Amino acid sequence: MLCTEKFLNTHSRVSHLEVLHENILAFSTRYHGAYLYDTKERKIVSHITHEHLNSQTTALCFSPDACFIAFSSPSFIYILETQTATPIQKIPHHNIQTLHFDPSSRYLLVGTQDGRVFQYRIYERSLLSRLCSFEANGSKKAVESFASFRNILGCGAQNGMILVMDLYTKASKIKIQTTHQSIKALHFLDEDTLLSGDGDGILALHTFKEQRKAHTIHTPLEQISQILPIKESEYLLVHGGGYDISLIDRAKKKLLQAKFIHTSAPIEKIALLGEDLYIAQSDSTLNKVNILGTESLYSAMLHNELEDAYKLVERNPLLRTSHYYKQLEERYKIASTSALATFQKNNKNEALEYLQPYLNIKQTREEVKLCIKAFENYERFCDLYREEKYSLAYALCTKYPLLQQVPPYQKMETLWRQVLQQAQKRILAGNTADAKELLHPFITITSKRDIIKLILQENSLFLSFLKACESQNFLQATQLAQKHRSLQKLPNYITLEKRMQERIVTIKDTLKKGQVEKAEEMLEILHGVKEVQTEVQRLQRDCAAMRELQRAYEYNDFTKCYEILDANFSLQTTQLAKLLEQHWAKLIARCEEYALQANIAHIKKALGELLTLPSRLEKIGDILRLSFQSKILHLLDVRMYHNAQNIIYSYIDIFGIDSEILELMKQYEALAEKKLAITHEQDTRDKRDSWIYSSIVD
Repeated sequence: MLCTEKFLNTHSRVSHLEVLHENILAFSTRYHGAYLYDTKERKIVSHITHEHLNSQTTALCFSPDACFIAFSSPSFIYILETQTATPIQKIPHHNIQTLHFDPSSRYLLVGTQDGRVFQYRIYERSLLSRLCSFEANGSKKAVESFASFRNILGCGAQNGMILVMDLYTKASKIKIQTTHQSIKALHFLDEDTLLSGDGDGILALHTFKEQRKAHTIHTPLEQISQILPIKESEYLLVHGGGYDISLIDRAKKKLLQAKFIHTSAPIEKIALLGEDLYIAQSDSTLNKVNILGTESLYSAMLHNELEDAYKLVERNPLLRTSHYYKQLEERYKIASTSALATFQKNNKNEALEYLQPYLNIKQTREEVKLCIKAFENYERFCDLYREEKYSLAYALCTKYPLLQQVPPYQKMETLWRQVLQQAQKRILAGNTADAKELLHPFITITSKRDIIKLILQENSLFLSFLKACESQNFLQATQLAQKHRSLQKLPNYITLEKRMQERIVTIKDTLKKGQVEKAEEMLEILHGVKEVQTEVQRLQRDCAAMRELQRAYEYNDFTKCYEILDANFSLQTTQLAKLLEQHWAKLIARCEEYALQANIAHIKKALGELLTLPSRLEKIGDILRLSFQSKILHLLDVRMYHNAQNIIYSYIDIFGIDSEILELMKQYEALAEKKLAITHEQDTRDKRDSWIYSSIVD
């Protein structure tokens, strides 16, 4: 039984709940504002109230650094400081569906009901960027969910579409659609892996680098509203607004428990902090559940209540991740080993005493029964060994695995290896008859039969296989194993497969460090190996792209560097790519400041040759568009209406007519008391791209 504690009475239903840094629990309620709560000190750190922070609030989020809260009414977005509730920004906006701060707490991302995603800087009301737009037949295209990992942003829509992009470049956009149901929940595990939950209760795991088909896990939930990974484990908690929280094993890709936690009232939101899960219920209570329940396991072990301990583990699979469970398993292993050692000293009763406590335990009962059966057959096994009836002896060991730990079995295995070596020498000497005679006692043993036939019939092939394994000649060893499937059962082949995977991991790490030549040398030994062909081909492409990237970097051709990165998503985790992207992020942040100051000249100077970078043209266009808007606002403020009019016309020629320029046109006409001669619209994106490629306005 998990320990549930009534943590807080929130006095009204919780509309948002999340964990921020330093044990801070952030939540908002329908009627009493928002709170920052210190879970260690068990006290309110900040209480934020506002006339529009109420039941009419359409969306809300906290910044990861706990400094800001953003929420929306039907007409505006408000940004406040959390400590003082001081207003920072009020942005006119309609149809807000969801809000999200990026990991740096610098930007606010806005998802709308008509499927658009906008980006704002916290201290500026000017629109920084239109990040993306979801297209759909009909009205089902609202932006339902966001997720971030470093500079990567994921957006989920009502039509089942997921868009993933780099927030600082708007390049390398990835479109994913595995469902037509609303994507209610998104969560990044790392820069390469995204989890999504839809309106049908289906959890999907997406991998970007290899572009593999998403793995899906069906849950009994009507929908998935939140996905919470449990740290340092392969487990996930998911819920969908009902009474239950389900437990998922993402490594095995299966549902472990549909009702891992069942609550007394419908669940509004959940948040995980360490081992503690906070559950906001519709009855205005906030409960805390220790999801591991290690105290109960420790108590059961302390009092030697082993049956209760194993029952706790059965009810809560998460306990398998605890060190107490490791101790529990070690205790059983010691009992088995001690029982065997005692039995071999002819003390059967004492041996059974070691095993007796585990006979009543469901998880160990069958294995203990086999141990006892092994004891009962021990004398017979020894007799068979002495009589050299190896076939029957091995059969007993297969049936009762504990017998494989006793000395006679070890002696049989040693004898088998010696006979095998001697038989091979006889065959090499051309004396097949002697080899057959040596191997004859083992020919009826099921586990040895295929190998013996292979040695006697095709000994040269067998020897070639052994040599290939020993020298790590992966290509030859795997080709031989394909010809004779029995070779794949040998420990040599299993070890070989493990070494191949280890080599691939090493190659990836080597490539991340930029050591291309070394990576290519390591890949050469895997060339042609069918089992890892796809992975090898991908790594070869990465090596070629990395070599090209290094060459461009060496010649200070940064335009080429970024073009290569945008065309090769798999290079994003390399050290050089991270260095280049850090430089780009700083450059963009500086240019955003220039744009807000309407300083186009400084933007041109800062970007230099990157100003016409094709793969990041959309992001550069956003900054230039913002600089024009800032310039128009400045001219209107200083009443230079004629100049403002000229800039408005230039803006429309370059970018077309959008909602921002329409608002500025209204302001101009109201202040200048003069109508603008605009009679047609132009396509925004095509005009923008064409203009940036051709020239920059002085």
